[in-house]
Amino acid sequence: MTTSEKNTKQVSTKDFENIDVYWCAGCGHSGALMAILRWCVRKEVDPSQLVNSNGIGCSSKVGDAHRCNNHHWLHGRSLPIATAIKAVNPKLVVLDAGGDGDGAAIGAEHTLHTFRRNPDITYFFLNNQVYGLTKGQIAPTGHKHLVTPTTPCGSREEPVDMCRLAITEGATFVARAYSYDQNQLSLIVDRAFEHKGFSFVEILSPCPTYHREPDYDAIKDWYKDVIIDVGEAERAMQDALIPAEIVAPNYNPSNKEQALRAIEIAKNITWQTISGMARTTAMNGKLVAGILYCEENKPTFEENIGVSLEHPIVELDLSHNSADNQAVFEQLTREFL
Repeated sequence: MTTSEKNTKQVSTKDFENIDVYWCAGCGHSGALMAILRWCVRKEVDPSQLVNSNGIGCSSKVGDAHRCNNHHWLHGRSLPIATAIKAVNPKLVVLDAGGDGDGAAIGAEHTLHTFRRNPDITYFFLNNQVYGLTKGQIAPTGHKHLVTPTTPCGSREEPVDMCRLAITEGATFVARAYSYDQNQLSLIVDRAFEHKGFSFVEILSPCPTYHREPDYDAIKDWYKDVIIDVGEAERAMQDALIPAEIVAPNYNPSNKEQALRAIEIAKNITWQTISGMARTTAMNGKLVAGILYCEENKPTFEENIGVSLEHPIVELDLSHNSADNQAVFEQLTREFL
């Protein structure tokens, strides 16, 4: 296609769609998918250079729905595969769309080690607090008192905060967004893909079928109630809770201690703040949203193992006709005799 043809062709999200997924009507995962599709449009992504490594669950259908090299792996095992794909061919754009079961339960050990290894991949963690594909059992991220088939009297446990865990264990880009807030989510998706290193994006994504307390509209309102912009949370903390000399005047996402403090205080403290309409509003147990943490200079997994863009593993000559490779092979064989 010539440059003039590119300029005249109007590209839309339809150009990056693949198959229709069978999510329930109103599923929040559709918002996550749309944010990825819009990023593909803005960046004119070549689908042949885009890899989506998925596990099992409603969230993992994201890769089926957009044009890319899509792979499903064993439940909870998609992140190690994504890490390996990026290491073998760092020229690819690699992402993983997983859920609270895939990433916080059966695959939690892989998520933890991916945080600390810092591969240059993007992980969209779609959190609806329940296992939607298997009839709504509670996930590790389910909030306290949540009623599900496995917690009929309400959950007695505190939920796992994956953003806090990501920051603590070494992820270099951590953000939280809401699937219905496309403006904020699109900004975060752009920054996540641009970031060099492991980008962890938690997307709160209501389930219209199995997360009903008592109905879907109420759940949407619940998510809206518990999310507060991280900048607003910082201002509120500075004004009402923490001495000014401890908290910086403006929220700084490169400050790990400040990020963790924002998460903990927002969850546990009640304060008064002024809304945009100059009304005083009480807030209790909020979740901070936005870009929570960003570290720019930590070496990636690929850099640590010596992978380069100029000589990626995928382009190495491994043919039997190479005398050098044959000599290495024979040497390795002798070492195992």
